[in-house]
Amino acid sequence: MASISKSYGKDKHGVSIYQVCWREPDGTQKAKKVHGLKEAKAFKATVEREIETGQYVPDNNMTVEAYVDKWLESVKKTKKYKTFIDYRLIAKKHIVPALGKIKLTEVKPLHIRGYLEALLDGGRIDGEEGGLHPTTIKKHRRTLHLIFETALEDDLIATNPVSRVKISKIIPKSKERKFVPETLNRDEIHNLLELVRNTRLKMPVNVALFTATREGEVLALRWRNLDLEKRIAYVAENLQRQKTDKGTALVFDTPKYGSRYVALPKTLVSLLTQEKESQAARKVAWGPAYHDYDLVCCQDNGKPWEPSNISNNFSKLIKKSGLPKVRYHDLRHTICSTMSEDLGISANTIALQAGHTDPGFTSRVYIHSNMSAQIQAVDAFDDYVKPAAGRKPAGVSKKKNRTRGVSPAR
Repeated sequence: MASISKSYGKDKHGVSIYQVCWREPDGTQKAKKVHGLKEAKAFKATVEREIETGQYVPDNNMTVEAYVDKWLESVKKTKKYKTFIDYRLIAKKHIVPALGKIKLTEVKPLHIRGYLEALLDGGRIDGEEGGLHPTTIKKHRRTLHLIFETALEDDLIATNPVSRVKISKIIPKSKERKFVPETLNRDEIHNLLELVRNTRLKMPVNVALFTATREGEVLALRWRNLDLEKRIAYVAENLQRQKTDKGTALVFDTPKYGSRYVALPKTLVSLLTQEKESQAARKVAWGPAYHDYDLVCCQDNGKPWEPSNISNNFSKLIKKSGLPKVRYHDLRHTICSTMSEDLGISANTIALQAGHTDPGFTSRVYIHSNMSAQIQAVDAFDDYVKPAAGRKPAGVSKKKNRTRGVSPAR
């Protein structure tokens, strides 16, 4: 049987540290430090179960495959769904087949380097020729580093072999391919808005284009989180389809980088006001059959949109339109590029609006002063987009080429 010691201190986050002790089948006494009483009890139960069922593997014999399984179980509890799915795909489809049979303690930088180089030359699992994109290979290295760093924290290895493998020595500069997203210029934006004016895509396109919110954030936006008078929206949720024990389901989760406030331009406020009235009429028409999720962008019966339906229908519309081949997500790129290059809006203000990273303590405390700059930013974009013969918006730069070489809005 395993045992848990009394707490003998706390970590830097204030979580109590416990030590779980047990005896291996060969009589060897083992111990492991665990942060948190709940986690310590769970680890104790796992060790006892594995010993009783004969599934226990001594640390010195543990393979990469065995540890990856344990690691995935732990990150599943702490990471967002899509992040976990990415980890599991890389681990199960790539890392385990390549390195799984090697003992954890015997993995060297040579193995890691060989694994990454193989991905560059031919790491695709879809049957297509060629290797993986350098950005994807960097993601593989980060995943490997996380796995072995956790093993290091678990006292299973002495050093992290991934730390000594530099990605710059794996990917030659000639193969570095920087992704440049497609964006729309002013005339193309006019054409797009006209195309969606009488379609189901009207609100999802306008909200994404004028607020720089992501698809899942657009489809999860609720009326109760909008203040149309102050022209502020609180982005607090993200809608995505996730796997469950019973198949898949639409799930309202938290946004990628946490909740944030976004500003609403006057044009969008006008459209939102009209949409709210239209929804009220549809509620009456549908009666008891209406599903009231309080969603801004929803189906006629109130139910949430399937994210893939919006992006797929948008792609079909673009394909028939003659417009540049933009994705729904590129509407974020369009507003961010225009604000930056044509309107001279500061990067910090754009970051706050787009939610590239957590705005941090300052923006949470001084949200009203920050919102002033964001409202000016979306208003500038609004004015820029509006057709106005003979008027040239201030700050518009002369460009010969339609496309812009900008960093993507993540």
